Amino acid sequence: MDVQKPSIPVRKADFDFSFAPVHWFDGDPVLTHLLNALSLTFPEGERFFMDAVRHYYRRIDDPALQGDIQRFLGQEAMHGRAHDAFNQFVRDGGFDTAAIEGHVKSQLAFARRVRSPEEQLAVTCALEHFTAILAELLFDEPEIRESMAPAVRKLWMWHAVEETEHKAVAFDTFVAVGGRYRVRAFAMITTTFLFMGHVTMHHRRLLAQDKTPRSRLGYLRAMSELWVSPGWFRKLLPAYLDYFRPSFHPWQRKPGAGFHRFREEVEQWLGAKRSGAVDAAA
Repeated sequence: MDVQKPSIPVRKADFDFSFAPVHWFDGDPVLTHLLNALSLTFPEGERFFMDAVRHYYRRIDDPALQGDIQRFLGQEAMHGRAHDAFNQFVRDGGFDTAAIEGHVKSQLAFARRVRSPEEQLAVTCALEHFTAILAELLFDEPEIRESMAPAVRKLWMWHAVEETEHKAVAFDTFVAVGGRYRVRAFAMITTTFLFMGHVTMHHRRLLAQDKTPRSRLGYLRAMSELWVSPGWFRKLLPAYLDYFRPSFHPWQRKPGAGFHRFREEVEQWLGAKRSGAVDAAA
């Protein structure tokens, strides 16, 4: 493939959410809790991804891929840690997340019991594709970024940059160990329905706890933003369907200018933070 893959640095990043409002996405409870629900899946999900890839590490004889796997594991460990901190911020806002996090943990434990290592790696490839195309959405849609409270935006943009950097590692591992197309495609189908179903359930659980007055019209407006106009999720469909091509590879989707811009911003922010020059409210 004629693409210059970015390096995969493991960055230590800490986030301060103390200045962020409870409804940190444009003051909108519906869209805030959708992303909160997504974040609540991440710590256990990242551990599942790490285990699925690590299982095959000793079967990889390509030193470059071995190095990518090591750095993938480092980045994913940092993501789990950062979202643990963010999820504590959600709890501090008055929301009981124990049932949601328990459900995520039990579902992934079930997947470990009933799915083969190849299938677990295929599920990881599927969800890594989800996170990669969601990252593209964040890079391409300024309205989404500008709707986030600054401290929370830093978390999501850092995560998006790193998901792009390592987006092919699980896939390359799957290919290297002889993963089959039918297993990859079937895993994407089942994962799509299960993941969307579970996130929807968790979203509703958070909304049920939120006592902020809101109307059904507000919920419909938020869903319209996602699927109709501007249709952020609808815009992801071509990239999602691209995964089902037998010849698909993640780096066929080259990172655009947005990725490079925000990668540089992340590096500048982390450099300033290490020097003690960052305003906690920024």
